Amino acid sequence: MATLAFRMACPCLAAVGDAVGSVGCLIAAAAVFALLWTLIANMPHPSECRCIGDLYIKAGWHKHYPFNMVVEVHHGEQYPTKGSHFLLFRCGRNSERTTADPKCQWHQRLKFHVRQCDKKLKIFFMTAGTIKNTEVPSLELDIDDDLCEQNFPKQRAYQFKGKDNRNAGKAKLSFIKIEGEIPSEATPLMQQAMLRAQIDAGESDEPLNLDLEKMTETDKLRLCARCITGPLEKMAAFGSWRPVFVKAQEAKAAKWELAYWDSQESCRQGQEKLGSIPFIAVSKVVVDPSDRHSFFIQYHEKSGNQVVVRDWCLKRVDRDRDLWVDGLYEFIDTYRNVRDKLKEEKKEEKAQKKLQKKAKKKKKGSAAAAAASAADESAPGETEGPATEGLLD
Repeated sequence: MATLAFRMACPCLAAVGDAVGSVGCLIAAAAVFALLWTLIANMPHPSECRCIGDLYIKAGWHKHYPFNMVVEVHHGEQYPTKGSHFLLFRCGRNSERTTADPKCQWHQRLKFHVRQCDKKLKIFFMTAGTIKNTEVPSLELDIDDDLCEQNFPKQRAYQFKGKDNRNAGKAKLSFIKIEGEIPSEATPLMQQAMLRAQIDAGESDEPLNLDLEKMTETDKLRLCARCITGPLEKMAAFGSWRPVFVKAQEAKAAKWELAYWDSQESCRQGQEKLGSIPFIAVSKVVVDPSDRHSFFIQYHEKSGNQVVVRDWCLKRVDRDRDLWVDGLYEFIDTYRNVRDKLKEEKKEEKAQKKLQKKAKKKKKGSAAAAAASAADESAPGETEGPATEGLLD
């Protein structure tokens, strides 16, 4: 009765209340629908159970087992519009993208887990906008026909199709199948090192045996050195750039340096390096804020009786700059920790040797004293003389 009286007295407010209630119901329904959609989308496929997946394979409904894959995105060509462009990849539940670059010089690695039920890899050529991103052309690859049966193509240029099926840009891509799992508890540098090792093994068709538990700290450091080895461009005099090959190497026992040659071939042939920086002398690794492809390595060097600050200005070639910078940071930190541990171990060894020497000296002294005591006991003394003489008398 009170509600009816209110509606009759204030019909406008009642109408507003009804509208608010309707909107609230719609919002609640939308929230429930979104939640259900999310749950359904994230539900595992039956084939993700190994025994059911085997049945799918035997029945011919699926052609491949689940695997991990790395897509190396090199660069783009004949891109259609002005602006910064990036590639967006969608495979099953996975969605990854490159950074936006106006010249399409991406040089990045993206990792995907391909489920047994995933059949397509969709790639979209996107243009970054201020408010929203614009999708230009797209490309669809069949995982079985275009990747698995083609032995995971390397350095292949793929043509994108725009409106009216017109050619609209190219992108050079490489696909690498990764065997096994990379431990999630490993550091980012170690994960990159293991990924690099698996990629190298996959390209050379050689078996890869990596057991982190059995590796020493020095062996892990040697493995991580792969991540900061490769081609770069180094700024020479008058601001010109020259191609160089940079390698992290162990110059002496437990003494690492970052050396460079004019080419990878010169490094492989064992030619004299053109220059190097001891990792212990590096003070900073700084990105260039004006160019996302460049970075600086600042280090200290002795010049006579003074210590001067110098730097290298480098530009990435075959991988993203952040991979170099993050790899250098973590490698230097890991190297210093290993170096400190080796110093502690040497101190302990010296202390143990000193204790062993003291123990040996003490043992020798005890042995000499025992021998002297035994000699004194066996030799004829003053007490034995009178007793003998008494017996003779």
